[in-house]
Amino acid sequence: TWDSEDVRELQLLAAENSNLHIILQKKPENSGISNINLQINSTKVGLEKLQELKIKYAVKSRTDQCMFDPLALVKLMDYYKSDENQSRITVMSLVSFLFRPYGPSNFFQFGLLEVLNEFWSVKHDDRLPTDGFVFTEASNLREFAKKEMCEVFLATQYLRSKGEILDFTLRHSLLMYKKYFIVLDPSLVDLVWDKYTLLQNRWNQVSFPKPYQEMSEGIWMTLGTSIDSLARLDYLLDTPLKDRDFNPDIIQHNPFHFQYK
Repeated sequence: TWDSEDVRELQLLAAENSNLHIILQKKPENSGISNINLQINSTKVGLEKLQELKIKYAVKSRTDQCMFDPLALVKLMDYYKSDENQSRITVMSLVSFLFRPYGPSNFFQFGLLEVLNEFWSVKHDDRLPTDGFVFTEASNLREFAKKEMCEVFLATQYLRSKGEILDFTLRHSLLMYKKYFIVLDPSLVDLVWDKYTLLQNRWNQVSFPKPYQEMSEGIWMTLGTSIDSLARLDYLLDTPLKDRDFNPDIIQHNPFHFQYK
């Protein structure tokens, strides 16, 4: 946390628990869009501490989130170790949007410490908090992604550091999801985000495709065979958004469109 915070109660807990470490740091002068620079700083120093403690695996989370499943860490570890590619980062489907290129959510991550260190070895976003993207009726998701803010800022920096050439197409975004990330649903570990507890299904969609369709665990698991089919929906990234929806005049001619009955 920041050196301006009152941490006396936390220090009392730390005195009783040798595995609790409190790190104070100076808050960046420029917090960045949606406080992204605060997130970068706090995550970096946390990972540095884990490296000092010679920890092999790490969970990156928010203080207003909790995994209520008592076997959550066991499940994460078992799932991760069953994956032949341990260079991938586990993220949650919550706020990982299918039609937002290069935008896996970053509030929760699990993986090898060295891999998380690579992801967070990112420069600050020099833009000011007031430089955030403002949606209009003519805005579209590709345009939003190309502004590279928040989740997209972090993911695009990481992917470029791995030598990837980003073209902001749906196909390439899906390939990156499959190559560098594992997507799990919050229910696996009973993850509750208190900020949105009463809206835990806030992104549920009644039909497909919709702009706020999350990259669910089920969709991610099928990417080995479904990328070609999903990539045909690339044109939706250029569809103007209106009332948080795709333009119905365009979507009704899409052969992939169907409604749940």
